[in-house]
Amino acid sequence: MAWLVPLILLLFGQPSSSQPLDTSSIFVNQNLEWQAQPGKLAGYPYRFASGTLLIFRADGEFDRLDGTLVRQQEHGPISINYRRSYRVSVGIWNRVNNEEIRVISHVVYVTIPKVGEVIPGNDTQSDWRVHGQASGRIAAAIDGGGSHFIPLHSITASEVRALDQVIRLHLSEVSAQKER
Repeated sequence: MAWLVPLILLLFGQPSSSQPLDTSSIFVNQNLEWQAQPGKLAGYPYRFASGTLLIFRADGEFDRLDGTLVRQQEHGPISINYRRSYRVSVGIWNRVNNEEIRVISHVVYVTIPKVGEVIPGNDTQSDWRVHGQASGRIAAAIDGGGSHFIPLHSITASEVRALDQVIRLHLSEVSAQKER
């Protein structure tokens, strides 16, 4: 299934990106609960967890993906399972002060929307507390929405490119719908 995203982009064109995604802008919630596959797949070496990725691009763009994360055993690189339900939000971020970031974002894609949920969603504002400094990152850790987020180190370059393409694809879908 890794071929699905590149195929979609080849058929429908690649959305423009003002700034490519890099690993230094990605944070993941720290409280991931990795689980083995159920039933007959219990011996399969991959583990999964529901998780959130926050992306703070240097140009002030913000992206968020809520979905199923996958990794081989305990220490393998993290991948995103796009075959399960996931949600993508986009927006902007800016520093309020040295300890706080403000995000204004809206949902642009949900695999299975809730009954009555309008996509794209309305803008929502959230404030995030930043902690410490890390080379090339906006912070060493970020707190908000009841979770503690840390830099995501264990992700491959190809997975980062796929994540960026998925976000841009859903963003371009919303733009195309608005033009109709």
